[in-house]
Amino acid sequence: MSELNLLQKCMNVLGVTDTEYEDEIQDLINAAKADLGIAGVTQAQVETDPLIMRAVKTFVAMNFGAPENYQQLLESYETQKKQLMSATGYTDWLDGSTETGDGSEAEGAAAGGEG
Repeated sequence: MSELNLLQKCMNVLGVTDTEYEDEIQDLINAAKADLGIAGVTQAQVETDPLIMRAVKTFVAMNFGAPENYQQLLESYETQKKQLMSATGYTDWLDGSTETGDGSEAEGAAAGGEG
């Protein structure tokens, strides 16, 4: 059996088999990646790292439709995101690089300053 991609894995988590929802689910995957990126989680391993994939799947489950357990999913996602933010090798906050590279507000925020 071949390895499932992240879209297929998210569809499985949601119990969705209809391809009609693929675009919406892919949008949620992209939103999860963006949210994790804002938190400093690098995207390089998003398709292969089990912790990042778990956070993405939780985000998707939380935002697809109107889940009865929304609050529980939100708390789970926030916990997973905090763990990724504080784990070695998941962020680029401490390697001295910034997207702007100009010593701007992003660099101060990354170092824990107010900007």
